[in-house]
Amino acid sequence: MASFRLIPRFLLALALGLAAACSSGETATGPGPTPAFIRSQTGNQQTGVAGAPLSVPLSVVVTDANQRIIVGTRVDWDAGAGSGSLSPSSTVTDNRGIATSNWTLGTVAGTARVTAQVNGLSPVTFAATILPAPIASVVASLNEATLPIGDTLRLRASVRDQFGNDVASQAITFRSLEPAIVAISPSGLMTAITLGSTRVLAEASGRADTVPVTVVTSGGNVCGTLPPPLLTVGEVFTPAPGASSISACLSSPEGLGAEYALTLISTAAAFGTTAAVDVIGLGTTGPTIAALTGLAAASANVVLPDAGTFGPAWTAPSPVPQQTELARRAIERAELTPLVQTARDWYAERATARRTRPMATAMTDVKVGDVLRLNANPNSACSNADTR
Repeated sequence: MASFRLIPRFLLALALGLAAACSSGETATGPGPTPAFIRSQTGNQQTGVAGAPLSVPLSVVVTDANQRIIVGTRVDWDAGAGSGSLSPSSTVTDNRGIATSNWTLGTVAGTARVTAQVNGLSPVTFAATILPAPIASVVASLNEATLPIGDTLRLRASVRDQFGNDVASQAITFRSLEPAIVAISPSGLMTAITLGSTRVLAEASGRADTVPVTVVTSGGNVCGTLPPPLLTVGEVFTPAPGASSISACLSSPEGLGAEYALTLISTAAAFGTTAAVDVIGLGTTGPTIAALTGLAAASANVVLPDAGTFGPAWTAPSPVPQQTELARRAIERAELTPLVQTARDWYAERATARRTRPMATAMTDVKVGDVLRLNANPNSACSNADTR
């Protein structure tokens, strides 16, 4: 005989609901995979024109410790100073684990860099070479010139793009509007012939720049409209910047042998930027010593008082890469760190000696213009002094 049990409807509905949930295929999930590696995919080591976008987008792939791709990870893109811009500046990895961004180059020719970074991981660096844009102008290095009769002065000029970058391998021609007043050679060497005023031109690729030139009597003022300040020993003079150059004319007191130190401060926003500098000495037999280093390329010339010609030009070393500068700092830390405690001990001993016995060497006040000779060898100062 069969038997039956009656089950209330609400209990039956609950049982059916639980069965449906168990058969739905849902499973419990934990935290997603953790990003462990980011590497470049496309777009590194491209070459492009200043101010223009690169043809190949930048891309990176993000994986976990087992080299499995990670989807949905944020990647931040950052351009170095002067290197341009990224669009977008933040992206998310797709279903292939790849994130991309488009790079528009900066306006300074040279090497540019971009980093892609995932929070907690070392960034990936992309490099690109920025070439100058098409020719936009010719710029002469002199805004104006004043020459006594018989004197010479070299005019320099460069071909530049719209952003001020030098465009290399461009032929520049020079000519004088009145050769009877000022003659100029194919290399830009001007010679004052007779009293008067004229203009000389530097021309290239259908563009030109003109420089007003005034010829004065022999022995006249070569500074023209620039009033030469009479500097005292130790005085610092900062010239006002011009539209395309900084110009200054310095004079020393009569009968005094003067020596000047030229300090250049770069306002460039990117590594690899170069600047041309002309240093001209008039009425002096002393040499012009060029010791410019770092990011500036320069030429230094001497005008001899009698011959009136330029001495040999000097060009600074090629731009110093940022990596080289950082390597030098690392060498400094490695070599100086072991000497720190020795220096501290010496300083403490010296302070004690000052309190217990008179100084063997009298202390003197240093005055502006004094020259101090110091031993620059910290490792073997007594046996191998390097006095400078």
